[in-house]
Amino acid sequence: ASQNSLLEFDLALLRNQTAQDEGYDYSSMFQVKWGGAQAGQEIVYDQEEGDVVHHNYNLPANFKGEVLFSFYTELGQWELNEDNFATDDFVLLDNLHFSPFVSDTKEEKEAISVQISPNPTSGKAMLTAGNETINSLIVSDLSGKLIRRLAVNSTSYLLDLGTLPQGFYSLQIQMANGQFLTEKVVKF
Repeated sequence: ASQNSLLEFDLALLRNQTAQDEGYDYSSMFQVKWGGAQAGQEIVYDQEEGDVVHHNYNLPANFKGEVLFSFYTELGQWELNEDNFATDDFVLLDNLHFSPFVSDTKEEKEAISVQISPNPTSGKAMLTAGNETINSLIVSDLSGKLIRRLAVNSTSYLLDLGTLPQGFYSLQIQMANGQFLTEKVVKF
């Protein structure tokens, strides 16, 4: 199973004295904006003054992009200036946490699998992926040395290990959906 990326933080908005005297209950706003393939934004404007509130926002699945925080005030200076802290609205942001997209690879491996038969083999082994297409195959020894790189583009492939010495071999299999599987095959 997969889940969206999650952005979390604690926020306190505090208004300046002028805003309070003039009856502006919510004179400041805090904007969270994210860019990328699925851009979006959230604006916090109705939070009570001084309350620390935990916020969390689900970002799009497979989120890749930027997150921008903007603070707006209706009164006072628009840029941070240490001389104006007593008269400006301000924001306190704490406990910022970004949980990236998570994928349960065990579930994905169970959803798509490649069968190798016979395994162990004396020379040739058939790889079958049911209805799924195997795009490519990389054969390497257990030290990681590349033995063969093969274009497959089929739901099955007859792998010939006949010229290789006896031993264990790792197969990195790329499926048409982009998923990578790693399998082992034994040559005796």
